[in-house]
Amino acid sequence: MNPDLELLIGRAALNKTFRLALLANPETTLKEVGIALTKPEISQLKELI
Repeated sequence: MNPDLELLIGRAALNKTFRLALLANPETTLKEVGIALTKPEISQLKELI
């Protein structure tokens, strides 16, 4: 598993502000915090939200 994906899951679970930002604008939020996901991972994330 991509280590950044693991970081994303943990951070979203523990940080409400991050989770809300991620829900509102996933790509921008990921860039702002330096989490690098592959295009397929980003597509899957968007499908889940």
